[in-house]
Amino acid sequence: MLAVLTYAPLNPWAENLLTQVQEQAAARSTETVILRYTDEDHLTRQVKLIRGGLADAVLVLGLEDMPEQITARLAALPVPVLAFANEAPPGISLVRQREQGAIVELFAHLADRGVTRIHYVAEASHLHRKVRVRRTGWVTQAAAAHGLDPVLHRMTPLPTPDEIDSVMSAVPTDGTTALVCASDRTAIPLLWASLARGISVPGALRVSGMGNITEGEVSAPTLTTLGVRSPDYRSAIGHLLDRVEEPGIAPTAVDVPWQLVVRAST
Repeated sequence: MLAVLTYAPLNPWAENLLTQVQEQAAARSTETVILRYTDEDHLTRQVKLIRGGLADAVLVLGLEDMPEQITARLAALPVPVLAFANEAPPGISLVRQREQGAIVELFAHLADRGVTRIHYVAEASHLHRKVRVRRTGWVTQAAAAHGLDPVLHRMTPLPTPDEIDSVMSAVPTDGTTALVCASDRTAIPLLWASLARGISVPGALRVSGMGNITEGEVSAPTLTTLGVRSPDYRSAIGHLLDRVEEPGIAPTAVDVPWQLVVRAST
C-alpha cells in the first residue's frame, strides 16, 4: 500500500501528480490510499494512521508547512518516505522544486519590458502559510534588486468577484505595471477581468502567474508563468516504490526546478 499524505483542497499541480502516483503504483500492483488533511489536528490523525502500519511507503505533499514534530515522526517511519519539498529531516527522499531562481528570472524579464511598478497577489489560505511567507519574501527581494517595492494584495485561491474588483481598482493600467500572482488560479481570473474592462494585456498591464497549469497555455492571451515545464515525476515515484522492494536503497534528493515560461501576457 502506498499512502499519499496531502493537503486539501488539491491544486491542479497536485491533481496531476496524484494521477502519476496512481499510474506508477498500479503498474506494480500496488494499491494507493489518499490521506487528505485540512488542518493540523486532521494532519495529526492521518499521521497516526500511517504510524499504525497503514502503508508500505508514503508520499508527502505540504511537508514544509507541517510542524516540526510531525516531520520528525514522518522521518522516523520504518517505511520509505518521499516529500515534495526543498528541505526535510534526514531519512526522507526529496523532490526539490527550487522556486526562487525562477522568481529572480521573472523580475529580470519584467524589468526588461519596462515595468516600474509591481502589484503582487498572494493567496489567502489557512494552508501553506510558511511557503506563502517565504515566497512573498523571494518576490520582495527579486523586485528590490530592480528598485521595485511590490504592493501586496491577498485573494482566495478561487477569487470572488469582489476580491477581483478590489485588486483591479488598485492596479494602474498605463503600461508601467505588472500584476504578479502567486498562482495561475488567481492570475487567470485577473487576466479575464482586465480584458472585460477593456484593459489591453500586455499593452496596458502585464500579468503573470505561478504553477504552469494547463489553462494558462490556452488563455487569450496565453499566461506567462513559473513552474516545471514538463511535470513528470515518475522516476522519483519509481524510486520510492523501489525502496519498498529493496529496503537497502538509500533515500535520495532530486532537483526539478521551476523555470520562467514567457508567454503573451507579459
